[in-house]
Amino acid sequence: PTRPTARARAMLIATDGSVTNMYDVSDSDFTVKGVITESPTNDQVYTVGSNLVNAIQWTSAGIGDKASVFYSSSGSDNWIKIIDNTFNDEVYPGLNQRDWTRTMTKDLDPSENARLRVDAIGSFGNFTNYTPLFVARGIKVSKPVSNEVFGIGDSESINWLESGIDATAVAQFFLSLDGGATYDVNPLFPWDTQVGVFTGANWTVASDTDPTVNAMLKVVITNSSAPADVNYEVESKPFTLRGLKFQTPAGGANWELGTTRQVTFLSAGAGVFADIQYAYNGVDFDTVDLVADDILIYDGLNTNDWGIEFARTPSTNAKLRVISGSLTADSEAFTVGGVLVTQPQGTDIWAAGETNRIEWISVGTDGTNTIEVLVSNVPVQTITGVTGTYYDWPVSSNAVSADVAIRVTDTGGYSGESPQFEVVSEPLIKIISPAPGDFVKVSDVYKIQWSQGGSMPPTFQVVYSTNDF
Repeated sequence: PTRPTARARAMLIATDGSVTNMYDVSDSDFTVKGVITESPTNDQVYTVGSNLVNAIQWTSAGIGDKASVFYSSSGSDNWIKIIDNTFNDEVYPGLNQRDWTRTMTKDLDPSENARLRVDAIGSFGNFTNYTPLFVARGIKVSKPVSNEVFGIGDSESINWLESGIDATAVAQFFLSLDGGATYDVNPLFPWDTQVGVFTGANWTVASDTDPTVNAMLKVVITNSSAPADVNYEVESKPFTLRGLKFQTPAGGANWELGTTRQVTFLSAGAGVFADIQYAYNGVDFDTVDLVADDILIYDGLNTNDWGIEFARTPSTNAKLRVISGSLTADSEAFTVGGVLVTQPQGTDIWAAGETNRIEWISVGTDGTNTIEVLVSNVPVQTITGVTGTYYDWPVSSNAVSADVAIRVTDTGGYSGESPQFEVVSEPLIKIISPAPGDFVKVSDVYKIQWSQGGSMPPTFQVVYSTNDF
């Protein structure tokens, strides 16, 4: 028997020429066990990633009520199960039909030598049958593979498998950053790609691309001599675009000293921890006084609240930099408004009766300032209507103290305060090292340091005594 059936009968016919019309038929039906594929047939064309109703067919009898269907792009090995343990109908005529679906086939390799295999396992043994070779037409993105990492700014290869697509077919590629929910309306390349001839293209990932672990590519055939090719589309598996990218501060944003702002950035495929640095001029990033130190980060959007310190230098060209492992990203230039007093410094000692220059940097202010001299945080002198970025101050005797600070306040509300410094009643010198209690060894070299308070000649004489002076 060549076909399985539950209604087989045998007929015996006499072939002796001396006998005519002599035959006999079996009294009842019997079963021819087995399975035979009906569709697809030889060289038939099925498109991967499409829906075809009842396109997979087989007939069976006497083998059990469960069957599985497998696919091979080579027609002989690397079988992939596409239908698992489905009901196998053996009621005469025993025909089983299943749809060839997009979900079932979108990940299959297209091939001109494809084949299906039907396996049925029952109490009467194992039964297998193969379809003839057929064409699994279509395109499959073979690179990037699932979860592969592409570097933002890097040159990467996109590869695909193709079968049954006309040689004239051209396609455009589109990028999704959200797992295929939406795609950029602008093609990845400004030209059409001959997907029916070539099987690869080079892609330089734009440096301003958002990092993500849910990137996907879509290939859409836009023109072909074969009408069936046009508008055919396939998607890649999700992959990672590795990098970092600031969301805030945005370019041109205006932040202020003394306020708290939320720094946000995207991360994908980076390290577990990150640092954030500040550069008032957009170039020289402060690697010591960090905005954020070793913060825990995740794939996706990360946030960090930054209380902008009054000690930061205000600027119209400030930038932030995030660093995680080998990855770095800089924000766009933004403004940090406010007033920073740069002179006096915390180590200065000024003398009453002399004139010393108070200096400050101001950004985003109206340029008219009030200067306050503070002793233990209490104003002892107020100077109004000061313009520019410095003021030559005749040091007041009211400010003699070891706890002095200068506060500069703009009429628009910005203010900045110097570190605490010292004002003395007359010029003096203070020995800083050696300090009381230091141990100095004969013949060793030590640094002697001192601070100068008030105006005096630039040359000094150092003497020492072994028994006080």
